[in-house]
Amino acid sequence: MDMGGLWGGFYNVSQVIARLAYLNLLWISFTVLGGIAFGIMPATIAVFSLIRKWRQGESDLPIIKTFWHYYKKEFLKSNLLGIVLVILGYLLYLNLTLLQGDALVLIILRYVMLFCCILFFIMSLMIFQVYVSYKMPFLQYLKSALLIGLTYPHLLLLMVVGIILLQYLLMFIPGIIPFFSISLLAYMMTCVTDFIFIKVESKDQSMESNNEVVPT
Repeated sequence: MDMGGLWGGFYNVSQVIARLAYLNLLWISFTVLGGIAFGIMPATIAVFSLIRKWRQGESDLPIIKTFWHYYKKEFLKSNLLGIVLVILGYLLYLNLTLLQGDALVLIILRYVMLFCCILFFIMSLMIFQVYVSYKMPFLQYLKSALLIGLTYPHLLLLMVVGIILLQYLLMFIPGIIPFFSISLLAYMMTCVTDFIFIKVESKDQSMESNNEVVPT
């Protein structure tokens, strides 16, 4: 049925809400299916992958079948990514806790480690979107996520503000957490990242056109 105007907009919004709720329940279920520790990363990648497909206009995909496809396909690789992120995060935390004292060298090292923590945070915000959007060598995901985040700090700040607002929403209405926690977070982050990727792709196209050899 073709609906336009206010009712059409209401229908589209309700469809998005229903899909996000279903997707969040799938994330919880498949995270538990993987024993939580080994299920959280492939389930999260599947969430971001599905939302990316929806944002590209593929809204008629069978949700559970597509989710399972990405969950299986990315199980090993996404867990490897998760292990790398956990190790990096733990090493940063460990170094911060060890660098205690009032000596000048320790103070300098603490600031260096704090700067590294900021870089890690930026990379973590972008890593899932980069992972599901591009095919590249494993370590290149980490590098690209960091570089893209550093290149567009204003959009990254917008993402952080969105995360904070979502956190307050979930604290204010905790009953929606099983339905709109990870899925709504991923949707918001993907929407912001779409603007970043559009800018990246337009910049790449501009560089390619400028590098073209003009025939004489």
